[in-house]
Amino acid sequence: MRDFQLRLTLVLSRAAMQSTWADFWTTDGAVDPFRTLVVSCAVSSLALCWVPSVMLRNYSFVDRLWPILPAYYAGVVALFTLGGPPLSPRPLLLFGLVSLWAARLTYNYYRKGGYAWDAEDYRWVYVQRFFDVVPSRFLRTLLWQAFNLSFISIIQNVLLLAIAAPAYATWRLEHDAALLIKDGPADTAQLNRWDALATGLWLLLLTTETIADQQQWRFHQAKARCEVTKVLPNEYPLAEDIQDGFLSHGLFGLSRHPNFACEQSLWWILPLFAYAAAEATGQTLPFPNWYLAVPPFCLTMLFQGSTWLTERITAAKYPAYAAYQRRVARFVPWWAPASRIGSKAKHS
Repeated sequence: MRDFQLRLTLVLSRAAMQSTWADFWTTDGAVDPFRTLVVSCAVSSLALCWVPSVMLRNYSFVDRLWPILPAYYAGVVALFTLGGPPLSPRPLLLFGLVSLWAARLTYNYYRKGGYAWDAEDYRWVYVQRFFDVVPSRFLRTLLWQAFNLSFISIIQNVLLLAIAAPAYATWRLEHDAALLIKDGPADTAQLNRWDALATGLWLLLLTTETIADQQQWRFHQAKARCEVTKVLPNEYPLAEDIQDGFLSHGLFGLSRHPNFACEQSLWWILPLFAYAAAEATGQTLPFPNWYLAVPPFCLTMLFQGSTWLTERITAAKYPAYAAYQRRVARFVPWWAPASRIGSKAKHS
C-alpha cells in the first residue's frame, strides 16, 4: 500500500507541476539540472558546431565534441546530486562509467589526428556529393547548409544529450522520492542488482571496444610504415591484411565493426540505471520505456547509415572487401547468413 501511495503521489505531483511548458521549464529551477542540460545543448549546437562550421567550412566540430558531451551531461547531473537530496551514489557511478567511455574515445580520436585544427571526417566530403544532383550551385549550397544546421549541428547534439538522459532519469526518480518521503527508508538511494548488472555489462563492452580500437590502431600504424618502407612485416596475419588494405583478423574476424557494435550496445545498457533507481525508490517504470529507448534506437540507426557509407567507400577502394563482407557479419557475428559464414574463400 505504501508503494502504491508513493507512485500515485508522484504521478499527481508531476502532473500538477508540469501542467504547462512554462511550469515544466521553471519547476524547482534552483536544483533541477534540466535547464542547464538544455541550454548547454543549445550552446553546443549553435555556438560550438554550426557557427564555426559555416565560418571555416569544416563540418567535424560535432565529431570533436562527440566523446566529451555525454560525460559533461552526466557530470552536470552528478554535480546536482551533490547539491541536494538524496546524496545517491548512482548518478556518480553513472558519471564515472561515462567518463571512462569518454576518456577512451577522446584518446582514440586524438591519436588519429581528429583534434588537429584542419582535421575533418572524410565521409562528409562524400555526403556533400549527394547534393551534386541539384543543378543550381546556389540552391545546392543552401540545401547543404540547411543539412549542416539541422542534422550535423542540431540533431546530433540533441542525440548526444538524449543518450545521456538516463542520468537525469535516475536523479529525477531519487530526488522526487526523497522530497515526498522525507522519513522514508534510508536505503532508497543505495545500489542494487540492476546497478551491478549494468556496470558489469558496460565495463565488458567498453573493454572489448578498447581492444578493437587497439587492434585497428596497430594495423593502421603497420600499414603506414609499410607504405614508407615498401616492406611487409614478417608477421601473419598482419602482412596479409596489409596486402588486402583492411583489417580482417582478431576481433575483426568475428565482426566487421566490433567497436561500432560495442558502441551501440553501450547506450542500450545505460537505461538499466533508471530501472535500478525505480526499484530502489519503490517506483515502477514501464518496460519498454519509450523515453529511454528512443535515444539508443536513434543512435543505432545513425550507425547503420554511417557504417553503410564507410563500407561503400572501403569496398570501392579495396577489391577484397566484398569477400570479407560475405564472410563476416557487419556487427553481430551470429547475425551473419549461413551462406556467408560458411564461405571459405578469402577473395571473390
